[in-house]
Amino acid sequence: MGLSLSSPSEKSFFQLLGVSCFRSLFIITSLFVCCGVVHAEVKPIIDNPSGNHQQAEKRERKEIVIVGGDIAGLTAAYFLKHRNILLLEESGAFGGQMVSGSFGGFNYPKGLAYIGVPQGPIGTIVDELGLQPLEIPEPSEGFYYKGKFYFGPRATKELLSDNSSSEEYNRFVNTVEKITKAYSDTDFSQLSDELALLDKITAREWFEKEKFPDVFVDIYDSQAMGVFGAGLSKISALSFIPEIGFQFETFESTPAARDPEQTEGPDEAEKESGAVTFQGGLSELPEAITKELGHSAKSDAKVTRIVPREGIFEIAYVDKSGVEHVIEAGAVILAVPPPVSLKIGDLVLGQEQKDILKSIAYSSYATVTLFCSVTVFDQAFNLSVGKEFPFSDLYDSSWVRRHNPESNNVRERALCAHVPGPSAETGSLDKMSDEDLLASVMNGVERIFPQSRRNIVGHDIQRFNLAFPIMAPGNYERISKLNDLNQGRCLLAGDYMIYPTIEAAAESGFLAAMKMDESAPQEESSTKATGP
Repeated sequence: MGLSLSSPSEKSFFQLLGVSCFRSLFIITSLFVCCGVVHAEVKPIIDNPSGNHQQAEKRERKEIVIVGGDIAGLTAAYFLKHRNILLLEESGAFGGQMVSGSFGGFNYPKGLAYIGVPQGPIGTIVDELGLQPLEIPEPSEGFYYKGKFYFGPRATKELLSDNSSSEEYNRFVNTVEKITKAYSDTDFSQLSDELALLDKITAREWFEKEKFPDVFVDIYDSQAMGVFGAGLSKISALSFIPEIGFQFETFESTPAARDPEQTEGPDEAEKESGAVTFQGGLSELPEAITKELGHSAKSDAKVTRIVPREGIFEIAYVDKSGVEHVIEAGAVILAVPPPVSLKIGDLVLGQEQKDILKSIAYSSYATVTLFCSVTVFDQAFNLSVGKEFPFSDLYDSSWVRRHNPESNNVRERALCAHVPGPSAETGSLDKMSDEDLLASVMNGVERIFPQSRRNIVGHDIQRFNLAFPIMAPGNYERISKLNDLNQGRCLLAGDYMIYPTIEAAAESGFLAAMKMDESAPQEESSTKATGP
């Protein structure tokens, strides 16, 4: 990465951050932190019991309370499991978007469909817990554009060159690669003039400035919706261009890839997709972490307020029976989206932190899984489509299981549609009923696969609010400042602190855990909670 390291105290957050990526996933490869202490703004204490909840008689004492049980909170808890901690999750399950369903003997993604090959904190957890990632076989990706299918690792090249020209395709690749190299080589503390400008304009403005053919805008606008939850007109150019550049690394190293007219090249069946899941779906990871944490993790625990009192924090939460519990803790990690942190952490966050958190917009998405009696689509794991459809991607949820030599008898099928909101046809997901959402998806699928409706025997719908932090223009300046402020005994964690992926969210949780372990000394009298 060209990253030179000096004393951590001399560097800002982005000087200490090395970033690499494949396809649509940024993977944080190195992160060193400076654990200074910045006292949070403390307002006058306001006694404000949450409603008429019955209060538990006995207060618990913990060293550290972690609020939020998605991968950021789970990672923070895992790396603090030697401490007397408590992880609180509002819903009935941990993992956030890493949730799976079961149909016909295989698991399907109700949320995210895959992660990158485990590295960094996730890699450590996977290794230590003995989990076995399953690579998603090639062709992992396909495209449907103007009535034609494109499959395999070189699908992007074929699609873009077929609908423009070899010259325009190569101009696009060269331009993107130049920016991606500059992005990879920077220390992010002081962006070059070129990169700083790209962070100030939208990705769509960059495409228009470079005058690339319409097909490039069409394809990448749809991809941006699927990966970022927002189109090219809402995200900064610097946020998205390197995402494209790292995609080309998978197939641009051969002469065949450089020449769209040449068809010979490496055997695509032997290539690695760089994407994985687990036998039990992605939910296998949060389930394994939760099992390891044992009684140190509580679900159905809605945190209602956090109040600072004489060197400690009082964290109030309500369980599913309506009983309010109050935990006394020496430190807190808020691993929840900014709107939730603002609501429950108003008394413990500094004003500058709150101002930045208020500026972060979020997008939502839904998954609509169609259970099919026969095969509807089985030519790739993922099929990306244009923005004229209500969904950005279709996933063959039985793809991994059917490619397992021991599972050739899998006959059922499940087709999962990723529906970003808003999209061209659905508008606002919040205002759309499940019935209308299902009808919209089924109509879209039938446009691609005629007569498929007759083979759909059931469905499952899952919605995710506050799913993606939108990386709007000025994003890198915001992230850098927010991480510089993230010190003391109340820390923030989540994908919005780095990048909107599972890997980045986990890295943020790891970062918070390392800071907390240094800034909040372990109490001699405390003992680690044990599992069941």
